[in-house]
Amino acid sequence: AALDRPRHLSLAIDAVLSDPLLGAIVDDARIAVIGHSMGGYTALALVGARPRSRAGAPIQTRGDPRIRAAVLLAPSTDWFLAPMSLAHVSTPILILAPECDTITPPERIRLAMASLAEGSACTFEVVAGAGHYSFITPFPPHMRRLEFAPSTDPVGFDRDAFHRELPRRIRAFFSQSLGTP
Repeated sequence: AALDRPRHLSLAIDAVLSDPLLGAIVDDARIAVIGHSMGGYTALALVGARPRSRAGAPIQTRGDPRIRAAVLLAPSTDWFLAPMSLAHVSTPILILAPECDTITPPERIRLAMASLAEGSACTFEVVAGAGHYSFITPFPPHMRRLEFAPSTDPVGFDRDAFHRELPRRIRAFFSQSLGTP
């Protein structure tokens, strides 16, 4: 549920940081989140955005100040169309919006992000030719078929090539936002 996603991710961070093995190697000053689609909604809520239901009722989520940067891939942003929904967000954000997305179209994402406070560190990039599912790791050839939408892309989009570059783009953003370790 929209209410539980951000809380569950904060609980996962708690678990990692309190784990004797993992907690000892995690730099808690460099925690970041990457979210695709509803994961983008989750990431926005965690960096302080205030979501609302379709009926306009506030969804009571709590931001997590430990998160210092966020990457949103084809994010579900209709939850944040109300004025001032993003006014309290100051965390650096990279948004990659797929040009050919009919589920989370770039213009809807831009509309929601318009309520970010002046001077917020938000980079918005449209990925030429990409569709909503283009951010999912490429499927093996035997699983790629038209009736399985997550395995398909708009004609001419090369998901394999895109996924060779995507990690470098995200790593560069995190290095810039969080500093190089």
